[in-house]
Amino acid sequence: MAGSIEKRGNNKYRLVVSGGFDVNGNRIRYSKTIEATSKSKAEKELALFISEVEKGQYLQPSKMTFKDFAHKWLEDYSQGNIEASTYRTYRDIINLRFLPEFGNYKLEQIKPLHIMDFYKKLSSDGARQDNKSGSLSSKTIRNYHTLLRSMLKDAVHWQLIPFNPVERIEPPKTKRPKINFYDDEQCVRMMKLLYHEPIKYRVLIMVCIYSGLRRGEILGLEWKNIDFEKNILIVEKTINYTKELGVFEKQPKTDNGIRKIAFSDTIKNLLLEYKDWQDEYINNYGELYHNSDKLFTQNNGKPMHPDTPLQWFSKFILKNDLPPISLHGLRHSNASILIASGLDLRTISTRLGHSQPSFTLGTYGHMLQKSDYAAANKLDEVLKI
Repeated sequence: MAGSIEKRGNNKYRLVVSGGFDVNGNRIRYSKTIEATSKSKAEKELALFISEVEKGQYLQPSKMTFKDFAHKWLEDYSQGNIEASTYRTYRDIINLRFLPEFGNYKLEQIKPLHIMDFYKKLSSDGARQDNKSGSLSSKTIRNYHTLLRSMLKDAVHWQLIPFNPVERIEPPKTKRPKINFYDDEQCVRMMKLLYHEPIKYRVLIMVCIYSGLRRGEILGLEWKNIDFEKNILIVEKTINYTKELGVFEKQPKTDNGIRKIAFSDTIKNLLLEYKDWQDEYINNYGELYHNSDKLFTQNNGKPMHPDTPLQWFSKFILKNDLPPISLHGLRHSNASILIASGLDLRTISTRLGHSQPSFTLGTYGHMLQKSDYAAANKLDEVLKI
């Protein structure tokens, strides 16, 4: 395969390789411009270039800009393959963050240094777009990193660029946020205080602490999901909210999210009491009640906004001078109590709806370490000589 070198300026050379002819009889030529301190070094680069072309490893630089690629990626690939809410999140990140930074670059012009500079800007004061001071969190930057890596991975797969520049830099390190949770004694105190509250919220919080369900999963529960004979509840829907769609229902993100969870007689009796109360309430409300079979709804029976239990619980905590904790913290409380009881990791992971026990281990590893010390001390007691 023939090749030639053209000097293009100070220490710059243009390499040209002939690739034969296309089906129309036109000559195929591959070229690229390099920097080299001498012609002999340029000749070595030419030899490597010829080898790449002969092996089919050379990819012509794409003339497509990142902006054009991003729009095509959103339109042809993402839409329909991911959830609507995720699509809107990706679209906003691309439009608000990626396009102002990379939009006018050709795909093959984006280098690891450009991406590193981008991350540096995001981690600098003034990077937020909500009129607040400060930088973006490391978790947010890492999420941007994941999306950009995925997009450019597809660009490589579609043979638009030869390699993914995001793969050549380390992702930003993130610190797992500390989530406050209650121990068993604090949970007991909280549950005693709940008996002075409206039954709807008392039951909602009790189900949360006993099941470890996410708030969307709790709000998605229907009475048909409750098996009172076997003491099992079935998680198969979640309630979510976006500005565009409002309150809407969907299936859990993963197959592990659809699951069966056993509950105790304490929860069974509480649910039966609540069912009687709700039936009487619906009967008194009349025909205007929107009967959806949901356990927890607005007063008129319409789906409850996911923020409603958050707001109620925050007021309850403040009113009763309890240690600050979020509603999601009750899920962690559930996990910590099960871990302290010695329950195996796989069962805990299944109840929580985690994709893998390894995720449970990464999330609650610090709690498991305490149980490990307890196990060591227990062995010392049993095997003491």
